[in-house]
Amino acid sequence: MAQASREGPVPFDDTALLLGMCHAFGSEPDVDELLVASGRWISAALRGQGLGLRFIVTDVAGRLRSVHEVGDGAWHDPAFRRAKVAMESRSSRRVDGSRFGGTRIMTVPLVSRGVVFGAVEVATAVTLDAARWDLVEAVVSQTAVALANEASRSAADRGRDSIRAAIELGAAMVGAASCEGAIRRLVRGLHRDLGVRSAGWVAQPGRAPQLVSAGGLGSRRRDHLRSIAATDPDEAIEQAMGAFASVIGHHRIDVIDRAGALVLMEAPSDPATAEATSSLRAFAGEWFGWWSAFDGAKRRSDRFETALLVTAHEIRGPMLAARATIDAMLEQGGHAPEDRARLRRSRQQLEELAESVDVLLRWSGPAEEIRRRRTDLTRLIDGAITSVVAETGEDRVVFEPPLYRVTASVSRRHVSLAVANLVRNAIAYSPPGSPVVVEAALDSRSARISVRDRGGGIAADDEHVIFQPFVRGRSARADQAAGSGLGLYVVRKVAEAHGGSVWVERGRSSTTFHLSLPLRGTAPHTKGERHPGSDR
Repeated sequence: MAQASREGPVPFDDTALLLGMCHAFGSEPDVDELLVASGRWISAALRGQGLGLRFIVTDVAGRLRSVHEVGDGAWHDPAFRRAKVAMESRSSRRVDGSRFGGTRIMTVPLVSRGVVFGAVEVATAVTLDAARWDLVEAVVSQTAVALANEASRSAADRGRDSIRAAIELGAAMVGAASCEGAIRRLVRGLHRDLGVRSAGWVAQPGRAPQLVSAGGLGSRRRDHLRSIAATDPDEAIEQAMGAFASVIGHHRIDVIDRAGALVLMEAPSDPATAEATSSLRAFAGEWFGWWSAFDGAKRRSDRFETALLVTAHEIRGPMLAARATIDAMLEQGGHAPEDRARLRRSRQQLEELAESVDVLLRWSGPAEEIRRRRTDLTRLIDGAITSVVAETGEDRVVFEPPLYRVTASVSRRHVSLAVANLVRNAIAYSPPGSPVVVEAALDSRSARISVRDRGGGIAADDEHVIFQPFVRGRSARADQAAGSGLGLYVVRKVAEAHGGSVWVERGRSSTTFHLSLPLRGTAPHTKGERHPGSDR
């Protein structure tokens, strides 16, 4: 393109002129190069008889302005009236020289694919024949085609840039530590990366929305939005939308109103930006919903941890006092043998419960890594079962120990507590007299403890919620089973503390809970070394 223009016009061969022009425009110049080259080709079409020319285009605000002028056309038309008429009619306009001291002016609209880009005005001092004017129109028409191609390429580039900016902005929202932080990143990014003015509020139930951030509005307009948002909660959102529309000067507003987050943004007129903001609105709405659910769960978990800490702290004292009372009664003597046996069992149960409370107190405090020791899991499981049988009086738990000894590096108190809770749960939710089977197995990476009962199973919808605090399964015996709904939650916490997992397996006539514990620091078991409790 630039090379063709430097070589100069082709003065006499009109066919060569048109071919050279088409070849030059096919080199994909930018807009400035295009206008300069087009001016030279028009001058070539006029064979040096032109006084001047100017290109008039429509800017982003819809106003006409001159972007490139050659020579002195003495246009006498600062309001671009001739250009407006030519663009509206999409046909060329000619003015003879009597009105402008002999200067003849031709105005040709720039039209391609049904889109009007502007107009070209050509001034000459001589009367040109129709063929010469037709040649000028042909050059202007080809210029419009080249402008359309450049506009398409620019739109595609803007589209790619806008989508990339939207993706990066979405990623920035995900990295925010709070809903307020995500709103700030979204609002600032909309203005910085996409040129879209916006404002964001946080709305909590029963409270008026609070302005978090505003982009591209200025401090005075921000203060105006902040004062509007501080009114009655029931009307604040509509008032904020009205105030935002007034400060940006139009009512074309895109809205994100989800899970306590309100973001208002001006609707872009550029199709590429509009597509990017549409995708971003959909993502941001979903993200605010996810964040609300996550934050609600975290708040509930925090409240539960606090309640657990307070409860464990408050009951520890009475338990120790009860144990001291039993010790005093045992020292006094004079009790029947069966009474002394019951007192000793009660004292042992209080001792175990006090140890469990100590575990909960350490758990509910600052994060502390559990203390692991190499443990014979078979003996640990057997001890946990014995404790539960003594507590419940249900002598129907069957322990099927492995053929070889199973050892793992675990916290003895935590795992014993988890196994006891699984066994209690199986007893509570299975028919009286039906067996509860406990098994232990070992592979190259983990030790697995399984507890199976012959209850009615659990509902499919309960599988993913029964490990949450205060949730009880909806089985046939759920109404008869006592408990607070914390047992399986404690099992889950034990598994997570060890880097393991817990899950449930539903069968036609049975339910099996599996507790998997990774073999961290485990000494390999020796083949041929039978466990003392195994009779196989």
